[in-house]
Amino acid sequence: MKNLLFPSIVMFLLVISTLSAQQLNSPELAFNSACLSAGFNSFEATYTYSEKSFNADNIFYIELSDAEGSFANATVLKTISDQNNTFSFTTAIGLPETVGGEGYRLRLRSTSPAITGPSSAPFHAWFVPDTDLILNNYETTSVCENSETLIVLNKDIADEYIWYKDYEVYAINSTPELAVNEPGDYFVEPYLGDCTGSLFSNVVQVSAGNALYVSIQSPAALTACSGDTLLLPASVDDPSYIYRWYKGGEQLIDLPDYQPQLEISAGPDTYGIYHLELQNPEGCTAVSQVVSIEPSSPLEVITKSRLESVIIGSNTASLAIEISRSEAQIKWHRDGVHLPEYDNKPVIGVVAPGKYHALVVVTEPCLTEVSSEVFTVHEPTDFQVQVDTASGYKACESSATNLLLTSLRGILTNGDEIQIDASMYHNFSFQWLKDAQVTGQTTSELNLDHFSENGLYELQVGYKESLFVSNGIDLLLGTGEVSLLQTRALNCNHDAMLEATQAEGAIYSWYYNGDLIETTATNSLTAAEEGAYSVSIQIPGCERLSETISIKKELPQGIDVYPGEHITLAADASVEAMASGGDSYLWKDADGNILSETSLLTIKEPGIYNLEITLGECVVDKTVTVEENLVTSIPNIISPNSDSINDRWVLPQKFVDDPEVEVVIYDAYGSLVLKTNQYENNWPESSLSHDVDTPIYYYFLNKQGKNIKKGSITLVN
Repeated sequence: MKNLLFPSIVMFLLVISTLSAQQLNSPELAFNSACLSAGFNSFEATYTYSEKSFNADNIFYIELSDAEGSFANATVLKTISDQNNTFSFTTAIGLPETVGGEGYRLRLRSTSPAITGPSSAPFHAWFVPDTDLILNNYETTSVCENSETLIVLNKDIADEYIWYKDYEVYAINSTPELAVNEPGDYFVEPYLGDCTGSLFSNVVQVSAGNALYVSIQSPAALTACSGDTLLLPASVDDPSYIYRWYKGGEQLIDLPDYQPQLEISAGPDTYGIYHLELQNPEGCTAVSQVVSIEPSSPLEVITKSRLESVIIGSNTASLAIEISRSEAQIKWHRDGVHLPEYDNKPVIGVVAPGKYHALVVVTEPCLTEVSSEVFTVHEPTDFQVQVDTASGYKACESSATNLLLTSLRGILTNGDEIQIDASMYHNFSFQWLKDAQVTGQTTSELNLDHFSENGLYELQVGYKESLFVSNGIDLLLGTGEVSLLQTRALNCNHDAMLEATQAEGAIYSWYYNGDLIETTATNSLTAAEEGAYSVSIQIPGCERLSETISIKKELPQGIDVYPGEHITLAADASVEAMASGGDSYLWKDADGNILSETSLLTIKEPGIYNLEITLGECVVDKTVTVEENLVTSIPNIISPNSDSINDRWVLPQKFVDDPEVEVVIYDAYGSLVLKTNQYENNWPESSLSHDVDTPIYYYFLNKQGKNIKKGSITLVN
């Protein structure tokens, strides 16, 4: 029972509490619309609340919405702190002079407790300014037939205006002006919602203007000879009117306002189309018909060729016109000078630069002279010459190339540039210069195929009496690819012979194991020693280096050392080195001490051992390197990075010494890397690069056809 009773009591108390809370009601307006002005701004409303009084520290706020009824940015109109126990109070509020709209609302808000009441009914609120609205400056006006006149209010005070004609609504717009085309009595008032009707402008009378017509008392088309006088009289002659005469749509200036007749002296400058515009004192206008004045049997000269042309050398420029009357005489002029050899030719070919025009003349029915447009014939006064090597040329690498005229541009007197086509090159002379000296080569292209022709090249271009020089090309031909060949072997009978690329006039620098050993003008070298040889070929401005070749001495057949020239030695053990193939043998240590004069030498210590083998007249020197092998198990990790630590895969000595042990190594893809019965603990023989994803190799040690050991070798950095 206790568990059921307790929730019921709580629910009852909550209901009682809710029913007894304060409640704000909608404001009751004592006005329908709020039309405020500078002299009146007081509007009453009654505010009520129910249930219980407000706290003593409560403050009521009367708030105004925007013109759309939103309280998002409410305006506080009044604060009240002495009505916390009255449940109803009436008070007046003033509105901001910025109001202007039809959807304003009021609401009441309290602070203790904080409650926002519902809004009132919407109402219009407008500020009606105390001002005089003056239309058209109190002036009457008139409207002409088929035209408009503008009547304007003296100030802009509203977003919308209601215009009246003859006391009926005529138009509504958003500007304080109106274009009217009908006579009548006009006035305007600003639209202020329910407050409209309290502010009007004066009435302006718009009257109908008198109808106005005008014509030119002349045929529509007149013809006249140059110098004839023509009169164009207007149909209306009234000194109070304004006469505006037009030719080709442009008003003729410098004429008085009163000009009822236009006098014209016929000629090229006055032929054309005329009309008159007339304006009366009321501002009404009328426009006449058009009248054309043309020359008798008019003469036309039509341009039929380009006005701008260029001549080069013996080429001609063609100038052409077309005339409308076959009996006309044609007189061509160049720079104002008559050219009688071209008389009466509508098309001429000229070979001299200048400004040309044709004067065309007829004498019947009246003397008429018409000039053609001006033809300008240019001839370059300067040339820009550009040369270059053929594509693919590389300094000191290419052994041959062509020098080419790549661009010839003419500079005209007006500053324009033109590209001279190769088909026009016959108008020019060419002379190639090397180091400022004439070469005798007179074509636009020059072939060069030997480094002895290196130098600074320019092309001299001649046009009429002037010479123009191109840019310079500092040519550096080389010998091409430098090859180095061994043409004779190194053996006991003779030295080796090396031959490099033959280049006449070149200097050869010979290198042995990277050191310069000889500089000569010949392309061959006798080599008496084993080692690495290369050659550098120098010509003026260039040097090319050959690849290095290695020379090894050819040994007589059968000369050998067992177990090899690289031997490993187990701790506290010895190894026997056996030479073969010679007539006599001499073993020495690194200090030159003789250790044995037979083919056999027992070695107990690591070190360098020198062997001299004599066979007839031939002496062969060999070096045997002995290293101590302390390895007791087969390694599976090496680091071949040339740091002298664990760089090689070293097997225990028992496998190395056994000639029946075959060492086989494969990479991770199954490709054979090494297979030998004389493994010298020397794999890999150089720093070995490897793919980081596959640094693993596999080894097999076989003896008498059977596998005795196998495993993997991992390479690490």
